[in-house]
Amino acid sequence: MTLTNDDADLYETAYAAALQYMNEMPTRPVVPTAEAIDCLEKLKEPMPDHSTNPKAVIEKLHEIGAPTTVATTGGRYFGFVVGGALPVSIAANWLAATWDQNAGTWVLSPIAAELEDIAGQWLLELFDLPRDTAFGFVTGATMATFSSIAVARSALLRRRGYDFKADGLMKAPNIRIITSEEVHPTNLAALGYAGFGLNQVEYVPTDDQGRIRVDSLPELDDLSIVILQAGNINSGSFDDFGQYAELPGGQGRGFMWTVPLAYGRGSAKVKNILPMGLSWQTRGVSMAINGLISHMILRFISVETPRPSMMLLAYQQHTLCAMRIGRGITSRRN
Repeated sequence: MTLTNDDADLYETAYAAALQYMNEMPTRPVVPTAEAIDCLEKLKEPMPDHSTNPKAVIEKLHEIGAPTTVATTGGRYFGFVVGGALPVSIAANWLAATWDQNAGTWVLSPIAAELEDIAGQWLLELFDLPRDTAFGFVTGATMATFSSIAVARSALLRRRGYDFKADGLMKAPNIRIITSEEVHPTNLAALGYAGFGLNQVEYVPTDDQGRIRVDSLPELDDLSIVILQAGNINSGSFDDFGQYAELPGGQGRGFMWTVPLAYGRGSAKVKNILPMGLSWQTRGVSMAINGLISHMILRFISVETPRPSMMLLAYQQHTLCAMRIGRGITSRRN
């Protein structure tokens, strides 16, 4: 494709609009005004019979769209737990959009595959986890928890000699789900995606900080998945992982843990939140990390999207690979 003068002018128009938006960020309203919201009605027009001038499209989007965004970038937004883009991540995303890669396999986009591998290795180093830990990047909290549950489910069934990938869930041994009464709703959605019904969940009472009460746990067996929290959404408290060290079925032969790690609190050494006396290698653990840290690294080098929001970790590489989770990047080396 040959770049025309009109194309170059179109890019300059978009650049100027982006620059204006960022320059106005410190003083503009964090949430749209009522007048700006009313202007959205201007977009509701019949589908045109003919193409629209590309420059006019960009100008209209900027005129109507910019005032109706929520200013999550810029440091003045204190609503939901969302990150803000950095200039380098925005610029990298422009470049990624220009590259227009289908990042499904290494052969389709070597740069996308290699950058994803580098980002994962950086995060393992940051969290001080074993460098051969398997990882995958997914689209959000629900998908990361779903993937963690899928890893735990497959591992438990495999220990029983059941091949979930080949035989499916219908005839599989019954897996138990044990979690807190203050479990985040994204975990319940993830359980549904993984084939578990809400009535299958065994809820455990919590203390006044939302931490699961170990003394109220039911007896666990080798078909139990325990969902613990590292960062209660209301209090920020961690479940007391140290109390789980002596529970029956430990040392990688019994139940599985999944640990949704909330709001960047895993920026300390993640392995230190594992049950006391149990190592990442010897315990069945999968983690969903809601990464403010992940945001910063991945948005810096992102090829596919500037906002990969979650990271999945699982010690058993073969389990993660068998489930084919993450964005599906296939390494040249595997």
